Amino acid sequence: MTSDRMDIDVSVTDEFSDLVSEVWLRKVANTSLHAAFPDSLPGHVSILITGDSYIQHLNATYRGLNEITDVLAFSSQHNGHWEGEIQENPMLEDNSDSFVFPPDIIQPLGEIVISYPQIERQALENNNSISKELSFITGHGILHLAGYDHEEPDEAEIMRSKEVEILSQINFEDDHDI
Repeated sequence: MTSDRMDIDVSVTDEFSDLVSEVWLRKVANTSLHAAFPDSLPGHVSILITGDSYIQHLNATYRGLNEITDVLAFSSQHNGHWEGEIQENPMLEDNSDSFVFPPDIIQPLGEIVISYPQIERQALENNNSISKELSFITGHGILHLAGYDHEEPDEAEIMRSKEVEILSQINFEDDHDI
């Protein structure tokens, strides 16, 4: 599903609102979307920057993993992987009947949720700036919305190539840009 328009909604919880510029993150998302969808505009994407406890809750609820993660991508087009023990997961149901949107509505591509504290930890571990780590993870999430995955080695190689392409298009002068 693609549309002729694109919309990016960025929300940052109050706790991190002084640390992340919504304008900057929207630019990163725009760059990522154009790399993931070079021939069309994908529709509406929502990005939420939040804390560890919320993303852990979502990870447990929607992936069956009761642990903190850096990013979760909830695609309106592609099911994610269920890794928990409970086999009855509504995310895995085959919904072959598509919801029909009115013609004037920008169709949703999906939502991305990012844990800012996890980004800080990973930036330190990876010897990256926070802006580079946040850009990488935002691009990673958007690629998941576009259907890219890294479960198999060949898929991972393709996805990694797209991630490198995205990062090469973003200017990282320093973290005060975010």
